Amino acid sequence: MKNNISPYTINIILNIFLLLLFITSFMEIDPTLSTFTHTYKTIFILVYLLSLSIIIHTLSSKFFRYKKEQIQVKSNQIKYQRTVSQLNHDEKHILSLFINKQSTENSLDPKNPSVQLLESQKVIFNTSIIDGSKKVYRIEPNVYKLLRSNPNLLY
Repeated sequence: MKNNISPYTINIILNIFLLLLFITSFMEIDPTLSTFTHTYKTIFILVYLLSLSIIIHTLSSKFFRYKKEQIQVKSNQIKYQRTVSQLNHDEKHILSLFINKQSTENSLDPKNPSVQLLESQKVIFNTSIIDGSKKVYRIEPNVYKLLRSNPNLLY
C-alpha cells in the first residue's frame, strides 16, 4: 500500500521542523546545533519564509475558492427561486409531482408543453429512459433541494 503525502503536507512538516530548529537553537540546548543554526541562519530564515508563504497562499486559495463556491450556490438558489416563481400553475404542478413522490425522477409526457418548457429552462432533464409512452425526467438537484425546503414556492 502506497502512502501518498501531498506537497502541502511536506511543506507544513518542513515549516514545523524549521520552527523547532529555531526554538532549540535559541534555547541553546545543543551547542553544536546552535552554532550550525547561527552560521546558516539567513538560509534557514529564507527557506522558512518561503515555506510560510506557500502555506499562506494555499490556505488563502482554498478560502477564496470556498467563498466563490458559496456565492455561486447562493446565486443559483436565487436564480432557481426566480424561475420557479415565474412558472404557471401547470408547470408548478409537474414539479410538485417530484416533491410529492419524494423522487428526483418521474415519468412525464414529452409532448406536454409544460414539460418542454421546464426542460428548456433546465429545471428538468431528459434521462433518455422510456417508460411506455412517457419519458423519465430528472429534476435539477438544486431545484429539488429548494422545493423540498420551501414547498410553498409551488403554490
